Amino acid sequence: MQALFYLGLFGTFFFVVTSITTGISVSTQQEQATRRQDVAQMFQDVADAINGDILRQHPSLELYLNELTPTQGLVTNAHIGFTAQNTAWSPKNLTTDPWRRDIQVVRIREEELIDASGVFADISYFVLASSGSDRTLQTTLPSTVAEWRTLHSAGGDPADIILTFSTRDAAIGLW
Repeated sequence: MQALFYLGLFGTFFFVVTSITTGISVSTQQEQATRRQDVAQMFQDVADAINGDILRQHPSLELYLNELTPTQGLVTNAHIGFTAQNTAWSPKNLTTDPWRRDIQVVRIREEELIDASGVFADISYFVLASSGSDRTLQTTLPSTVAEWRTLHSAGGDPADIILTFSTRDAAIGLW
């Protein structure tokens, strides 16, 4: 009789511990999914801000970025922080992901012919990248437009959060 009591007690304890562990695991997975969605939405908001308000106010994105940091020709996550005034995100959110890693930003600039009349425009090809919950960026970031196009069509590593966009359509709309 005592053995049955202990067996029942152990079974109840095992059930409680298993339920708690499963609940924590599901909550953690839901939290990770929510974080990924938030980062993806933030990246889209940055793309919309650059292709919308910022490009309309500063048709030469190159001059605008140089005004922000004249000695730096590169776009960094600090530049993306300046899009905070055009988005609902804080500069800290725009420069650091929820896993406390810097957001990686690549901008490839190219003068391109945008219509048959010979109009050239300064087109920027952007990549915004977060390493995600594993905190290791698996995706190789591009350094040329051809590499950007490959990443844009193929996508990055599934563990990473990647957004590729260009200012080409917005620039055509300005002209």
